[in-house]
Amino acid sequence: MDRHKLIRVGVIGLLFPLVALAQPLSTSSVVSLNTLANAAYCADTSGAANTITCTTAVGFTGYAAGQAVDVLLANSVTGATTIAVNGLAAKAVTYNGATALISGIMSTGGTYRLQYDGTRFVLQGSVNTATTGTQTFNASGTFTVPTLINRVRVEVWSGGAGGAGGATTTGGAGGSGGGYVDTWCAVTPGAAVTVTIGAGGALGAVNTVGSAGGNSVFGSCATAVGAPAQATVAAAQTGGYDNTSSASIAQNANSALLYYRNTIAPGITATLCTNGSPPTFPLINTNGGCNYIPPSADGIGSIGGHSVYGAGAGGSGAFGVVTTRAGGLPGLSGYGGNGGTGASVTTGTPNADCTAGTQPGGGGGGGAGAAGSQSAGCAGAAGRVVVWW
Repeated sequence: MDRHKLIRVGVIGLLFPLVALAQPLSTSSVVSLNTLANAAYCADTSGAANTITCTTAVGFTGYAAGQAVDVLLANSVTGATTIAVNGLAAKAVTYNGATALISGIMSTGGTYRLQYDGTRFVLQGSVNTATTGTQTFNASGTFTVPTLINRVRVEVWSGGAGGAGGATTTGGAGGSGGGYVDTWCAVTPGAAVTVTIGAGGALGAVNTVGSAGGNSVFGSCATAVGAPAQATVAAAQTGGYDNTSSASIAQNANSALLYYRNTIAPGITATLCTNGSPPTFPLINTNGGCNYIPPSADGIGSIGGHSVYGAGAGGSGAFGVVTTRAGGLPGLSGYGGNGGTGASVTTGTPNADCTAGTQPGGGGGGGAGAAGSQSAGCAGAAGRVVVWW
């Protein structure tokens, strides 16, 4: 064969593979290249957040389930987002299946792998955007459940009772302390939960009992019952207490301490609040502190009852004839509010120096009594709700 013919045949043979490689790839071929294991890279060229636009080095003419792209993000995501690849129609970008993106989940400068499932591009990997935090309510309001949170711990204190006014034969009894609840509540992400803060009981005027404290409530899950009013101006009274449903309390089995507080040792009982002896400080107590019987003869006021987790009771007012007598000391609390101090008597004249309970749930101090004049009691404090997640 002619030497020049051989050269022409060799050159043509070499060109055939190059021509074949230059032919457009079919959609099915691109899918095999752009799988999760062989994702195509592209840089976001959009100028706005939540709208991704990019072009891959290997082009394709349509989306197909299984395609994957690694996207260098130009703008941080602040909400629901779409992506358009190679000039095709924009598709939603989601995470954990079909959940729309939320603020902070993808940031500027990061590279993220997205896979098309036939409907949308799904951010790969298990994404946990749950945050931790706490919110305190000193007034009624609404708790909005954070994203991905389905269980919260709540601490609830009810309102403390107001102190009774002094009378002609006795000092006024202090207000008992608000009760306490510590439990876990099931919630729905994004839901609005109503939070009610129990008001503090109003003070008792002269020779009049104080008002009861209000209930504090978190949704339908937890209720702390407000401290009750005194039956009479000189009556001892139990504190507020935990009225959470048994279903909610059962969840406390996840925490030995919470379970112990609410189920095994829920607080001191009413029988311990019917005498005038000084109160003890119980090891575990979620009930509010009890008030104690005020003096009916010349004497100092009775100390308010203590509580560990519930609020302290107010001290009672003093009673005096011609002497000077101090008002009762406040009941104390480890976690709740303290009670108020009872009013004093100076040389037989009652003083208006009782103090209100402190938030959350402290009972108000009682007014002072004497034969000739008396002083009013002081108000109880409002409750509180603290939510943890």
